[in-house]
Amino acid sequence: MKTRLQKYIFFTCSAFLLIFMILMSRNAGISCDEVLHYDHSVAVYDFFESGGNDLSALDTPETNLKYYGQSFDNLTTLIIRILNIEDIFRFRHLMSAIAGWAVILLTALFALWLTGFETAILVMFLFAVSPTFIGHAMNNLKDVPFSLAYIAGIFFSVRIVTSENEFKWADIILLILSIAFAISLRAGGLLLVCYLFLFCVITLITRHLIKRSTDWKTEIKRVIILIFISFAAFFLGILQWPYALQDPFRNVLESYNVMAHYPLTFRQLFEGSAQWSDFMPWYFIPKSMLITIPLVVLAGFIILFFFIKKICWSGRGLLFSFLLISLFFPLVFVISIKSNVYSSWRQFL
Repeated sequence: MKTRLQKYIFFTCSAFLLIFMILMSRNAGISCDEVLHYDHSVAVYDFFESGGNDLSALDTPETNLKYYGQSFDNLTTLIIRILNIEDIFRFRHLMSAIAGWAVILLTALFALWLTGFETAILVMFLFAVSPTFIGHAMNNLKDVPFSLAYIAGIFFSVRIVTSENEFKWADIILLILSIAFAISLRAGGLLLVCYLFLFCVITLITRHLIKRSTDWKTEIKRVIILIFISFAAFFLGILQWPYALQDPFRNVLESYNVMAHYPLTFRQLFEGSAQWSDFMPWYFIPKSMLITIPLVVLAGFIILFFFIKKICWSGRGLLFSFLLISLFFPLVFVISIKSNVYSSWRQFL
């Protein structure tokens, strides 16, 4: 009875949240980035419609947008063209809201898989009271879809590397699609491939230490599957990306390097003064997070560490360690290489 009630609450809340976010998106403003990415998506559309003869999508000296896959923008523009939608930006905001809702739902389902309905419902509540995320979900067709792909990639990576002997085709296909989606948005999606193999190695070592033996036949099969997933996701991920199609490996790697040290700089207000984005102090992102993330979310995150011993004894310590790696590594990496970051922490949604 309790589980049925929790399930009812979960799906009712998710449905209400979808309706709320769609209605909110109808009055969302149009950002500068949104206009630039829409214009580029039109160029990408023209590239494919002309059979690759229209190369304007490859000529972006001022915006550097050729280095973005931005598949969600491209897909939205394709739908706009097919359905002859006139109110372009309102439809874009609708698509953004749906992507944002999908992020919340998938994260909640991840929590459900880890612990149960109580945590899943709590996850939805914490998202709902997070103004930064909800705000970006109204008109950000770049970072919000990437967040969806990132979370999906972590979820299905964990499911595959922690499975004992059985590899479900559903998990394999969904992981391929998740990583491909991430790569198709930006080259940083390759990080999910690195996570996949890292999680596999950590799981293998942990199992060996606990069981004092290793089923090498199963593990070799697992590695072969992971290699297949990686290559399938990579090539699927560049299908909508004109620049990557010109030279898949070299251009994707170049795009990653450009994104890691973005060449354009912007003036932004931080600590009471206008500063160039490439000269921000190392703590710019962490401080921005502390300022804008609701206290109830921060409190919940801190409380989690008081239950580490209980989590480890429950047998879920390995799973939570993967979550912490995927949460903190991007932040530590960006700080360590002194990336040019701007617009607060939207790239870390």
